[in-house]
Parts: sequence; structure tokens; C-alpha cells
Amino acid sequence: MGRRRRAGFVPVGAALFGLTVAGQAHADAPAAQALFDQAKQAMEAHKYAEACTKFEDSYKLQAALGTLLNLAACYEADGRLATAWTTFLEVASKARAAGQAGRATLARERAAALAPKLSNLAIDVPNESRVPGLEIRRDGDLLGSAEWGTPLPIDAGEHTVQASAPDHKPWTKTVSVAGGAATVRLSVPVLEAAQPVETSGPIATTHTTGPEALAPSLPPKDAAVHEGRGIGRPLGVVLGGVGVAGIAVGGVFGWLTKGAVDRRNQECSSPQCGDANYRAAVRDHDQAVQYGLISEVGFIAGGALVAGGAALFFLSGPVARSSTDASSSVVVVPAAGPSGGSLSLQGTF
Repeated sequence: MGRRRRAGFVPVGAALFGLTVAGQAHADAPAAQALFDQAKQAMEAHKYAEACTKFEDSYKLQAALGTLLNLAACYEADGRLATAWTTFLEVASKARAAGQAGRATLARERAAALAPKLSNLAIDVPNESRVPGLEIRRDGDLLGSAEWGTPLPIDAGEHTVQASAPDHKPWTKTVSVAGGAATVRLSVPVLEAAQPVETSGPIATTHTTGPEALAPSLPPKDAAVHEGRGIGRPLGVVLGGVGVAGIAVGGVFGWLTKGAVDRRNQECSSPQCGDANYRAAVRDHDQAVQYGLISEVGFIAGGALVAGGAALFFLSGPVARSSTDASSSVVVVPAAGPSGGSLSLQGTF
């Protein structure tokens, strides 16, 4: 509670959304009332932390102004004066908008009474500390640059201030704020530059004496050469495999197309063919058209996938291989044509 809220306007479906929210609020009303009653009992028993939590949960289920007003009073009783002050101001604003002048006046008076008692925390950011991309957070909440250096109301107690920026080490500081209108100032230091991550370096060697010291340090015989680039090559293999399957489908349906055409020609080879043969020929003709379309799609899509997979495979760089197989390679080369597809193996050994 106590954080600034932003409101937006969505014209499309507003009526339906309103009905849904109203129905949900009605369904949650019994639970919200039960939590509200439990919170009142906890307040009477001076269990303020428990009471505030139950008021918060009740307000989440049903956003009633009475609940929010009691929550603000609970924060005040629990010693969270800044949060109570912010919540009273929120009640005043909502009550004024709802035409509840009595509650609006009461909330404004309670907020005005708390204002002189508030503790403040000012987070100063000197110019030399303002590196590009700097972010300042107070208890996890991001502060805008306009809030830097400004005393801001805050509850008494310990608070965490964090500063971070790209290519810099983060900085964290825990500060204790006393009650009684105290103001604490904290200065953010210049962030240290982050150490660059070394991706490669010299091979570690041991200092020895004797003939072994003259021998060069060599990597293990079967050490892998790490030259892969992410998932590019595996993805290329997958696409190529799917493309080959598409070409195979195109070949099968091309063969079926030819069979349907041959049957059509045999069943009605002259204009004087009988009705039965004519109907069979029409059926085979339609089937040939369908098979031919599937065959074309298979060849086109399969060829495109094979080409894309091959491009992704080769443009992604070589795959990590050990020194024992660095001298040999095998490549699957698909070929497509109007009458089918084929695969060939090419390689060096």
C-alpha cells in the first residue's frame, strides 16, 4: 500500500470487463468481510502487524474505502507513519472522487497531523557517480532521477539502498532511520567498473627443472576444439531432416500422381468411353490433381527447409570436434526434381 498507482482507459470491452469485475467483487465480499472483522479484533488486541495484514488482504478482495481508511489507521498504530500518511492521502483522493466528503475531510486531517512527525531519507547522487544507465532502488522500489537528493518520507527502521549500472559492480547499503521527524542523508559512491570476463587465456603450466622444462606444453590428445556457436548447427540439422522428409513425401505423392494419371488414361482413352469408365476416369483425374498438389507442396517446402537448414548449419560455424576426427567429414546433399528426390553423401576422409 502507499505506492503510486497509474490508471489507464481501455475502450474496447469495457462493459464486459466491468461486469466481470463486479461479479468477482460480489463473490469475494464474504471473505473480505471476514478478514475485515478479524482485523478489527486484532486491532483491539493491539496486534497491529497482524491487523494490518488482514486489512490489506480484505482490501485486495474488495476495494472498500472503509477498509482502506482502517488500514491507514492501522499503519499509524503500528508506527509506520510514512505509509499511514500516504494511505490517508489515497483515501482522501478516492473519497473525494466518490463524493464522500466526510471521509475525504477526515483522511486529509489525519494526513496533515502526521506530516510533521514523518522521518525522511535523502539519497544523494553526486555528478561523478551518475554513470550511464544508473538505477537507484530503495527497498526494491526504483527511484526516478527527480527523487535523487530529495528528502522522501519513509517509515522508521532499517532500509536497503541499491545502486546498479551496466558494466559496473552493484552497490548496496543498509541504513537505519530513527523516528521523530529525523532526516537521514546517504551518498551513493562512484560504482566500481566490472572486471571483463576472460573467454580465453594461456595454458597453465607448471615450473619444472630438467629436460621436461624444455618440452612445449601441449593440450591433451583428445581435447575438444570448442568452436560451436549455440544451437545453430543442431537446429540446421533438424530443419534439414524435416526438409528431406518433405521431399520424400513429394516423391511418394508424385509417384501416386503418375499412377492415377495412367489409370485415367486406361479407363477413358477415347471420347466414346462408357459412363462407368468415364466416372472412374473423372475420379482418378481428381485424385491425380490432389496428389500432384501435395507432391508440389512437399518438394517446394522440403527444398526450402533443406536450403534453410544447410545455410543455418554452415553459417553457424564448425561444431566442436576432437583432434582424432578433425580430418574427416561427411555431408548429406539432398536433390529434388520433378519426378522425385534423392540424397547423396559427400565428404573427405
